[in-house]
Amino acid sequence: MEEITIKVRDQFSEFPGLRLHKESPNVSGEDFYHKILNEKFYDAFKSNKHLVVDLDETAGYPPSFLDEAFGRLAFDFGLDAVKRTLIIVSKDEPSWENMIFDSTLILWERRRRENKKPVCSEDYPNKPWWHSSKNGLKQISSYDEC
Repeated sequence: MEEITIKVRDQFSEFPGLRLHKESPNVSGEDFYHKILNEKFYDAFKSNKHLVVDLDETAGYPPSFLDEAFGRLAFDFGLDAVKRTLIIVSKDEPSWENMIFDSTLILWERRRRENKKPVCSEDYPNKPWWHSSKNGLKQISSYDEC
């Protein structure tokens, strides 16, 4: 299967920050999700490709960054779509892949099913992002639209 690749260090930051934009402006998990991950995942999903996210060669990741960025994928696209599409690469910390697939995605899938919407930074200038609903994929600009 063809692949789309994101190398976090090169396409986002060598120094990923915390969960929300208000905690780590421009380098948060929220920023990564909205600036890069959501659109690239949508492209891979719609074109039946894998999305490979290379986490290596950064200064490391706070768990809240990984939880926010990858958890939102499960919330917006559903666990099954994420498992079919996403590949996590980390030779530096192989445990990150297990944490994301065995914990983060499952918890956020439960959250999606219970309609417990994510917290968004109030000052974050969200552009519309892709979200899967009963009516298919659509762009939203607030979880109030779900």
